[in-house]
Amino acid sequence: MLSDPLFRFGAFEVQLETGELRKRGRKIKLPPQSFRLLALLLSSPGQLVTREAIRKEIWGSGTFVDFEHGLNFCVRQVRHALGESARKPRFIETLPRRGYRFVVEPSNRRNVHQASENTPGAIANSANGRQAVQREQSRPAVAVLEFENHSGDENVEWLATGIAESLATDLRKLQSVRVVSSDRVRVALRQASAAEPACSNLDYGVLGRRTGADWVVTGSYQRDGNRLRVISQLYEVRAREMASASKVDGTWNGIFKLQDRVARKLIEALQLTVNASEKRRIAMQKTGYVEAYEEFSKGRRKLFGMGKGTLDEAVQHFRRALALDPQYAMAHSGLGATHAMRFIHRSEPDDLLQAREHLERALELDAELAEPYPWLCYIYMREGRLQEALDAGHRAIQLLPDFVQAHYFLALVYFVSCESNPGNYQSAANHLLQAGRVHPRWQATWFVLSFLSLLIGKYERAEEFANRLLELNSSGGAPPGFVGAEALLGTICLRRGDFEAACRWFTRSLNALYQSDHTYRDGMRTLSACGLGDAHLREGKPYLALADYRQAWQIVQEYPTMLAQDRHSVRALAGLAAAYAAVGELKRATQLLSQALQKLEKAAKPQSAAAGANLAELYYAVTVAHVRAGNSKEALDALEKAIHAGWLDAGWLERDPELRPLQCFTRLAELLQQIRQSPKIQLQL
Repeated sequence: MLSDPLFRFGAFEVQLETGELRKRGRKIKLPPQSFRLLALLLSSPGQLVTREAIRKEIWGSGTFVDFEHGLNFCVRQVRHALGESARKPRFIETLPRRGYRFVVEPSNRRNVHQASENTPGAIANSANGRQAVQREQSRPAVAVLEFENHSGDENVEWLATGIAESLATDLRKLQSVRVVSSDRVRVALRQASAAEPACSNLDYGVLGRRTGADWVVTGSYQRDGNRLRVISQLYEVRAREMASASKVDGTWNGIFKLQDRVARKLIEALQLTVNASEKRRIAMQKTGYVEAYEEFSKGRRKLFGMGKGTLDEAVQHFRRALALDPQYAMAHSGLGATHAMRFIHRSEPDDLLQAREHLERALELDAELAEPYPWLCYIYMREGRLQEALDAGHRAIQLLPDFVQAHYFLALVYFVSCESNPGNYQSAANHLLQAGRVHPRWQATWFVLSFLSLLIGKYERAEEFANRLLELNSSGGAPPGFVGAEALLGTICLRRGDFEAACRWFTRSLNALYQSDHTYRDGMRTLSACGLGDAHLREGKPYLALADYRQAWQIVQEYPTMLAQDRHSVRALAGLAAAYAAVGELKRATQLLSQALQKLEKAAKPQSAAAGANLAELYYAVTVAHVRAGNSKEALDALEKAIHAGWLDAGWLERDPELRPLQCFTRLAELLQQIRQSPKIQLQL
């Protein structure tokens, strides 16, 4: 079976993840059951799909009544959507009394490495995997809020998170219900607070609709000495009413039994069934130590804060929990997620190692945990293990379809994989756009979307996404913040040929970054200095360009531990080579270009990728340096490598004054044609 979620045939495009059929970019309506039939036929091109197989796959093995009529009706709908008839089929062939066959081999964008049929990533994209995702999204959804502390004792404030996390994790073990991610709940709460700042009463109906939840769980707790009371309430979103409430009393020493009773009452109120296997899975996550549970809950609260200081505190809480109970799977998972977030903040290699070890240990202890998968997706990418990253990312989306990091990290893996297979741009864009829908204030999404848009030559989209990031920067956004909006806008102006405006934006970027402590600060400063050099070079001001590239090289030398330091080095050296050639110092230019090419061999590894440090951009900078040095053949070779690494901006190749000496070569025209024949990428929100 084909494993990619996007198929093309003729003028049509089928997106399996979103259930969309398009013709030349225009969406064509197709009912869900008919779409599933088309997807099933697409999954086995050239092969007979029997009527019995279709019945079992789409209608279910227990369906017999009206199946023939239903199937014939769906086939007619699919054929109508594709503009063909049974007499003159172009795509779907009827084999009388046997079944159907999709006769055109669809093109699909494969992963960097072909996944085996049994890997999670392959399963997620197979017909069975798609059904699993559909089942996941069709199950009733529950949003669990933090409980309110009515004790008047700040020392038990941590229990607000502890109860909510425990309930959510218990429910997530059940096949009959879906739990809204705590991240999405927090986003919805912030939105509700911003919309009604003066309102003290939370509208659970609005919250439920914003999170896509059918039910909202809320409650409170009160401790009095060794006595503990927990009150839970269940709000039904569709009915707009509180459906049930329960009160459970117990002792502080018996807190785990008390929480189990709270969970049982909630499951009864939701009218859910729990089988023996699910009961065992729920029991696996527990710790037998109240102190370990307290440290875990405090760690979760600090992790949710997402600040550098709170992450350090979270690490200490999770470590204390594990010192008390080394087999505590959820504490391993929380510690791994915290180390992953710390790596994103400060790029310490030890954080990456610690994150992987604890997340993998969590899955060893409890293979049903959902939290480790999105973080492992990111970690495996950083280690250059792209196929394992894709597998973990698809599993994350199956288990946590509304968790922004699940979509964002999987999008990053697809984006990095475009350096060896640009056909993955659409998959990267799809998951980025979904991340933007799930959490519109997650700033990193808009940076990557803008950067991707630049690489494929869609300046309007790039500007739209960069401006979103700029607005979020101005309004504070949501942690973790992100930088680089000004550098993106400078690059957009550069590509449009407005070099003066580009210089203003790059200068503004450097000024804004000067006071920043963001982990990507120095990489963005290098990117901005090189961008300023690019603009000055094209303005015919080579000595100013030389000063800009020197500044970039100085930053790279001053901060050797910055993320993607090897790539930023290549970018600065190639710029210096071009500028020295422009002022007539060809010998120095040749030396610097040689250094850049040597570093490029190591920098080409996928784990070297980072925000703004894209392989295609490096090859393009090398192309310009070769042109300035008079090496036309080497310039065209580097340009071809840039295209293979994902450079799809044909317009800039034609307009860039630095490439004018190549205009007389037929090979340049061939490369431009190659770009124009690449699949069109859809970037509409």
